[in-house]
Amino acid sequence: GQEDGILINTIISQTGTLKNMSRKEFSDYIEKKGGIFSSSVTKKVDILVIGENPGSKLEKARKYQIPVMEEDEFFNKY
Repeated sequence: GQEDGILINTIISQTGTLKNMSRKEFSDYIEKKGGIFSSSVTKKVDILVIGENPGSKLEKARKYQIPVMEEDEFFNKY
């Protein structure tokens, strides 16, 4: 894994079901790396991580032109 602090001031939201961890674990993971977990997609979100069966947040992210990352891609990078 990368060093802590890699996601400082990065706002991350998530939609769909993650294979690797629960939403709570994901939120803790983000915060441990210095990021901010947002349960809703707003224009301030930096990255939307998508799991299986992503919902309406994905449409919102596209509307706001928020970068979207697949779960595996995200964990490989962060």
